[in-house]
Amino acid sequence: MPYSHRGIVLTLLLGIAQLPTVDTVRARDFVLDQWNDTFVPTLLWNIESFGPLGQQFIPEQSSVGFAEFWIRAPSNGVTARFSVALWTADWRERIGQSTAESVVRDFHGPMRVEFSPPIAVTPGRTYILELRSAPGGIMTAVGPNHYPRGILLRGGPDTDQFDVWFREGIIDPTPTLQASWGSLKARYR
Repeated sequence: MPYSHRGIVLTLLLGIAQLPTVDTVRARDFVLDQWNDTFVPTLLWNIESFGPLGQQFIPEQSSVGFAEFWIRAPSNGVTARFSVALWTADWRERIGQSTAESVVRDFHGPMRVEFSPPIAVTPGRTYILELRSAPGGIMTAVGPNHYPRGILLRGGPDTDQFDVWFREGIIDPTPTLQASWGSLKARYR
């Protein structure tokens, strides 16, 4: 029984499509430096009402590339904007500002903002991450003071009883390998 060239070519093409291929892509790792992950779910403070509202921290890395806070957006239909400013320990010098991110209504969870380019800091010195929102209504999760390297600053005076849920760190762009759809499909047959 003779085989047609078209059949052989089609079989080869379909076989090649199923071979695993590898592409190099750029991924980003968010490397934590400082964080406090304790909070009381029912204890939420309005960022604007308590402003300025900031969390002290002492970095161990030489830059800050991102900050993340547990927030809750209002359900009144207003699309709010959330950003973070980085200050020196005495509130005298703002050394950086994140991009402002839109927060959908009724959002409740961690919200990450990035500093581009990353902001240079001195490891071992105290800094303040100030939460900002506009227009109103965004609240942040607050909890007992479990973060040992800083306190929550509310409306100016220190508040040694509370901390906000926060994370800060650097962004590490790392090349990773990603398999194509054909190789994934072949593996799960």
